[in-house]
Amino acid sequence: MLFRSHALLDLTGAQTHAQVLYHGLSYLNVNSASGQLHAEVRNSAPRLFRMYVTTPDLIADGFINSVPADVKVDMVGNDIQYHASSTISEIFTQLTRTNGDSISADVTGIPSSIDLTFDAASSQIVWSSSSVVSGISIAAHLTPATLGTPQAFDGTLTITSIPTAWSVGYGNGNVDFTTNGSGIGSIAATVTNHGTVHT
Repeated sequence: MLFRSHALLDLTGAQTHAQVLYHGLSYLNVNSASGQLHAEVRNSAPRLFRMYVTTPDLIADGFINSVPADVKVDMVGNDIQYHASSTISEIFTQLTRTNGDSISADVTGIPSSIDLTFDAASSQIVWSSSSVVSGISIAAHLTPATLGTPQAFDGTLTITSIPTAWSVGYGNGNVDFTTNGSGIGSIAATVTNHGTVHT
């Protein structure tokens, strides 16, 4: 059973309304000593968590399905480690502006263990995880008013089966992407400024 919790922020009408409802929190610890960050959250059970933000210019919402019962995050130097008691099936968010702009992002199958290193000195990013990321999907619509162009922009990107190990090197003006033996499942992208994509 998933227990529903949420956070809400409403900034419309020249007023501020905020609400947080979280069920089953049993332990919370954050330590930021010595320039490091160590955090742990424990819940009585995995739970669905929803987020809502409303301002005069935009509306955004999203959810995590589901927040694991135990989550640990450690940031030491250039290394970030995430460990959880279970995988997260989906994280979704969408944003719509009053001028017609919109963007959405959806990530499925988030592993229970992730190690991500940003090595700026070596111009390298290294990822390692306990399982593949099932998929990432992004969609965007940008209006002519935002772009300063006569036409709107629509784009989508979908990546499936992101491997458990990959790295990106970007030194000397070159970009090198390397994965383990399984490779990426598929990459699909569309871009148009006339509303229709022909395949």
